[in-house]
Amino acid sequence: MAVAFLAATTFASAAQAAGPQYFVDIGAGSARAQLGQPAGTGYRRDGSDVASALRVGVQWRGPVSWGVETGLIYLGKFSDSYNLPGATVQDQVQVSAGLLGATATWRADAPWYVTAHAGLLHGWLDVSSQVRPPIYVASSNGMTAGNGWYAGVGGGYDLSDRFSVGLHYDFHHLNASRNGVRMDGHVGTLMLQLEYRY
Repeated sequence: MAVAFLAATTFASAAQAAGPQYFVDIGAGSARAQLGQPAGTGYRRDGSDVASALRVGVQWRGPVSWGVETGLIYLGKFSDSYNLPGATVQDQVQVSAGLLGATATWRADAPWYVTAHAGLLHGWLDVSSQVRPPIYVASSNGMTAGNGWYAGVGGGYDLSDRFSVGLHYDFHHLNASRNGVRMDGHVGTLMLQLEYRY
């Protein structure tokens, strides 16, 4: 519902705003994850790692600039180990996602700005496990995917009419399953972002 509201407001505002302005932004920072629990292990794939993002989009400028965005984000690699009867399992999952959503930016006190965005995501989880019984080692790998959503807020400073630097926090909710086992979870990211507008 929030995405539909933002999209509707985007196009309504666009009719009254100045011409479109395209943007590209890149981000890098940290990720904190809580991902699905392997059945019967009593632990979750929690952890921290680096994160990065590339987004492109368009905004229609006004008192509040509204627009749409899409992009790719790397949400990190998380691993841990747990014990089963007679074996130790080393478990690892690498997470990335594609994004499509709406964005809004308020520049009431230029050159400072506040921004927010929200939308849908499609996540890819690359899962690998290594089982170490006393005598031999067995490994397995697999890719799973699923849809979810994201939302975030941030703020920053306009270095010029075309360049900005800012700090953004985003929350990514993931829905996925593998071999009938749910792997839902979420990843929060805090990133320094650089934006170029043209």
